[in-house]
Amino acid sequence: AGARANVGVSKGRYMFEVKIVEFVNVAEANHQSHASNAVRVGFSTQGSSLVLGSGAENICFDSAGAILHNDAHIGAGAECGRDSIMTVLLNLDKDSPNF
Repeated sequence: AGARANVGVSKGRYMFEVKIVEFVNVAEANHQSHASNAVRVGFSTQGSSLVLGSGAENICFDSAGAILHNDAHIGAGAECGRDSIMTVLLNLDKDSPNF
């Protein structure tokens, strides 16, 4: 399942967070040998692919601890699981010291 906001941003700073409230064991439910739960949180341009991390017009962090951009996966942090909160910040403020 996926979701996409329909509000554009052009300046300022934007942050949102997602709390993982449940991980279903997909392998047991589908009688497969491995589970594949994934949460991706990020930003994209209006015309980009709906799959975050799959193109140059979007970027995201996933629950496995990777940054995904333009089909590249870069290990960056710890895995997230049940009751984890994932937060993402987009800083478009050019006068910010963190720009």
